[in-house]
Amino acid sequence: MALADIKKLSTEFDKDVVSLYVPRPAIEANGEKWRILKKNLQQQLAEFEGRTDRIEAWLEGLELSDFLGLGKAAFQKDDTLRTADLNARPKAMIAGPDAAFVSPLIADIDNKAQGWIVEINRETPGLFFHDGQNVHDLSERLNAPEFEEVVERREIMDDVFFHSASRGGVGQSKFHSLGTDKSEEEDRTEEAYYRDVWSALQHVIPAQSQNVHIVGERGTVGHFSKLSPREDWNVVQHQAGNGIAGLDLASVFGETSALPDDQQLRPMNSDDLSEAAKQGRIASIYMSNGSDLLEMADEGATDEHLSLRRVNQDGEERLDDVVLHTLHNGGDIHFVSKAELESLVPLVETRW
Repeated sequence: MALADIKKLSTEFDKDVVSLYVPRPAIEANGEKWRILKKNLQQQLAEFEGRTDRIEAWLEGLELSDFLGLGKAAFQKDDTLRTADLNARPKAMIAGPDAAFVSPLIADIDNKAQGWIVEINRETPGLFFHDGQNVHDLSERLNAPEFEEVVERREIMDDVFFHSASRGGVGQSKFHSLGTDKSEEEDRTEEAYYRDVWSALQHVIPAQSQNVHIVGERGTVGHFSKLSPREDWNVVQHQAGNGIAGLDLASVFGETSALPDDQQLRPMNSDDLSEAAKQGRIASIYMSNGSDLLEMADEGATDEHLSLRRVNQDGEERLDDVVLHTLHNGGDIHFVSKAELESLVPLVETRW
């Protein structure tokens, strides 16, 4: 879900909406963790005061294989349901009935320090997710064939055809190859393998992802990258013969959006912030990534979020309405690291 889609969602789903965020289990245990999590969420949804029948039906049919990225979001207004995928893992939480709760979706798109890495080679492809600090090996989720499987499927002689001809009525048959030579066929086999890998990636990486990093040997990376099926993915090439082990991740991903040095930013109390957002005075708002409700890099190893967190009953000031007004009035929303902005109180740059 791109930023334009989020803006459209928040405009159409501006009231009486139940918003649900579902994390993919950090520890899958052959799907058992997911079954436990889903059962708990279903029980808590049944007790929720807002209308959740469409969400409950969606959740009932949701399986681990349906997750693109590390989380899902669902929004129900009356009989209408909208869903989205997240790169990063959200907390299990519910909001509403109110305007659609979209801050986690925006934070997920804005986080420049996270991204997907594909390790491409002539053996077994790998898939990794960098969450801003740590790298998670998600290769087991990539349902792509090994190169040898494609070779076996496309035997070189399969594309070589023969026909018979007779000379002078003698009746002897001559056979001529109408196919391709061995080197050309190997190229076709390699391309078939690369296309199979890309097809598998589209079932794992959320469509709204901005950068997909490809790492491998020089020729392999270039050939594979040219076959990307999505024009809106920025495919970044990295040449490293030893794959992801040869990447300097700090230089590849950098830091989460930082506070600008040349801007006059100031905090506002909640009333002034809300009023400024409604008036369209906010040009940019900078929020701590602790307020985006996405899981931090050092969390989640054991926490499977078996209880739904009520966003608007946590005692924290809900900033989502400020985010929505800022977004609708053409302002920018940025989530910065806790090192840059320790307080959950955002800093703003105003137009006047």
